[in-house]
Amino acid sequence: MDKNELEKLESIKLYTETSDGKVLRDTAKDSIINAVYSIANSYDSKTHIELIQMCAKLSSNLSMYQLLTKIEDQIEAIKSLYEEQGTTEH
Repeated sequence: MDKNELEKLESIKLYTETSDGKVLRDTAKDSIINAVYSIANSYDSKTHIELIQMCAKLSSNLSMYQLLTKIEDQIEAIKSLYEEQGTTEH
């Protein structure tokens, strides 16, 4: 990961602290809950393709939620790696 990518992550972190970022995080969380509910309550009546579609939606929302809620940990881990390597750029 280079310095530009780290700066992008830091920009995402700043966005997550805004009201819009919080709305996006909460929307992703609600979508996850709804997707799990839908899968749990209709898996036996859905086709294979419909289940794949529902799981893909769940996966994308989980990825978004994890990005928005774990961004600070990711940034710190990357900075720690840079420090171990003795560089601020990679």
